[in-house]
Amino acid sequence: MVRSRLRSSRLATAATAVLAAALPAGFRDRQRGEWTSDLDELGPGARLSYLLGALRTLPGLRRSVLRHSGAGSGLPAVRLTGAGIGARILLYGLLGPVLSWILMVPVRYYALDVPSRIAGGTADYDPKSLWPLAGTPGWTMPIWVALYLAAWVAVLGVLFLLPWVVMTGSLSVLRRGRARRGLLAAVAVTAAVALVGAMWSLSTGALPFDLAGVNGIRTTGVLGLVAVLCAVRVRDLTRRARTGLAVVGTAAAGMAVWTATPAGQAVLWWFMD
Repeated sequence: MVRSRLRSSRLATAATAVLAAALPAGFRDRQRGEWTSDLDELGPGARLSYLLGALRTLPGLRRSVLRHSGAGSGLPAVRLTGAGIGARILLYGLLGPVLSWILMVPVRYYALDVPSRIAGGTADYDPKSLWPLAGTPGWTMPIWVALYLAAWVAVLGVLFLLPWVVMTGSLSVLRRGRARRGLLAAVAVTAAVALVGAMWSLSTGALPFDLAGVNGIRTTGVLGLVAVLCAVRVRDLTRRARTGLAVVGTAAAGMAVWTATPAGQAVLWWFMD
């Protein structure tokens, strides 16, 4: 019995440490102390339910702490500069196209052994007819279509990628309760209009398709270098945001470098064919 209670107490302590790690440093110890105090008053059977409830409310608690920093919470106020907001927009906006491109282009190309399909001449190698756009349950199709379109945004270049990044990034920052909400909403709407205009121009032939491909990926690479620079130079970023910018930026720049190689061009032309 004693060993069981000790084991339960240790697990609860470890769980509160993991949960508290997601909170800002100035608030972390206080909240962990509150969780630990509550758990000490609960029986072993109720502790799991309490921890699951804490996990469920953790994102909202984190946003609330960040939003009200310096307003009677005992935390130092965080002043979001224009550069900080712009860096976050770049992070959230570039994340989707980069991850989607990696999954829908090189991962599918090599996982499905497309070179052998092309060499054999009998198997289907059309990107739109392969997994996951085919062979998965129909209810999952919106997910794959969204990833497919986001991958195309990375390929189509500046007239598509830049509005996409600004639109999705602004909406993500807006949803997280950051400052300048009216301005962010206006920027997101303007970017959405620009993106729709670019899509209409491409569909009507007013916009040349040769902007896509290697030229388009170069735009992704440039934005990746800007993201890495933001990770190094912008001061009002959390450690997680700084790390995200560095990782996403490096991946985006790596995409541009790799597609300049023969192997990368072969994969890219397969996707665009």
